[in-house]
Amino acid sequence: MLDLINSGNPSSIQIVRKNICDFVGRKTKYIQNIQTCLHIIGHSAEFVTLLPAKCGRPAGDDKIINGAPSPIGAYPWIAALGYTEPGRSKPSFRCAGAIINSKYVLTAAHCIDPALLGRKTLSVIHLGDYDLSTNNDCETTVLGLRCSPPHIVAGVEDTVSHPDYNTRGTSSDDVALIRLNLTLDFDSNSAAIEPVCLPPNGFNFKAFAGNRAPVATGWGLTEHGNSSNILLRVNVPIADDALCKQRYKRNFVGNQLCIGGTEDGFDTCSGDSGGPLVMSAENGPPFYQVGIVSFGPFPCGQNGLPGVYASVADYRDWIINNMKP
Repeated sequence: MLDLINSGNPSSIQIVRKNICDFVGRKTKYIQNIQTCLHIIGHSAEFVTLLPAKCGRPAGDDKIINGAPSPIGAYPWIAALGYTEPGRSKPSFRCAGAIINSKYVLTAAHCIDPALLGRKTLSVIHLGDYDLSTNNDCETTVLGLRCSPPHIVAGVEDTVSHPDYNTRGTSSDDVALIRLNLTLDFDSNSAAIEPVCLPPNGFNFKAFAGNRAPVATGWGLTEHGNSSNILLRVNVPIADDALCKQRYKRNFVGNQLCIGGTEDGFDTCSGDSGGPLVMSAENGPPFYQVGIVSFGPFPCGQNGLPGVYASVADYRDWIINNMKP
């Protein structure tokens, strides 16, 4: 049973809850509630209850440089981070993130760094959005016009950045959590949202990926020099860590992924920061978030100049320990 818990797989954890720990409301001699049960087996109740039982499953099929439009609903965990500043009534969407449970979005610490934001304030988060310029997202398919439910507009209740952010090197430990001012309902048909899965304990990114390329999504700068209102996606090849060590020297400090930098120019760019890098197993979903867009070259998409992503697996415990019910 401990193997199920230590796997970190949300479905396995729910099996534990159902078969051992679901004693809430009952009185037994040894176990009276789920907290006591989890204490006995050495895990906190928050560890179990704050990770969603269902995650990483798109509703559709399976800044982006040389990317293509993403099908509506293909990446239902994507979040667009909007910032306001004095003199402007509309927010500008300058970063992205990923829904990881009903209260939290995972993003990059530099997306909430006051020193970088200046007079800008993170004020609004769009969840389940596709086209930032419209209220209703529709696309034409072989079956006709297909529209998604209206996106959700959330505010920010709280934020927390990794304590080592920007200390080991520029943009080191570039991880942050945004607590929403509302609770998301993933079972409702009125919103096209779904959390992405965190990697399980013991996750080895390169062994999991093999020769496959992870997927990045966002609304950032394209190869044409302008941001995209449409959510774009791109498969970004895995690069050799030696390239990032050579290019970024003391700023490639570990707990990071070296991605892109190939001659095809596939890359993320300004405005994609904080967005998720995801992968599924070879046989399909669920999708796991393996990286967070952190920093890279500018101009983007240069051969031999990969981008750097925070490795989500390395921050799994910190993420879980810093979420509240």
